[in-house]
Amino acid sequence: MNDQMPQVHNSLGTVYSRTGRTHEAISELKRALELQPNSDETLRRLGVAYRAAGQTDLALDAIRQARQIDIRITA
Repeated sequence: MNDQMPQVHNSLGTVYSRTGRTHEAISELKRALELQPNSDETLRRLGVAYRAAGQTDLALDAIRQARQIDIRITA
């Protein structure tokens, strides 16, 4: 596994989210954002993981950030 590839961390984060390992998911997705800070897809996935962990405010923040990035990309 290449620790420098955000896609690897995104994939692991998604697997962890879907298997109920929300804390691991959040950790992996945060690492993906360190490597690729303007990834709207990673922010959306992080929002889902935060929501599953019961961290609603953080989930909403992540989704809002993803939306802002998406707006800039499509504008």
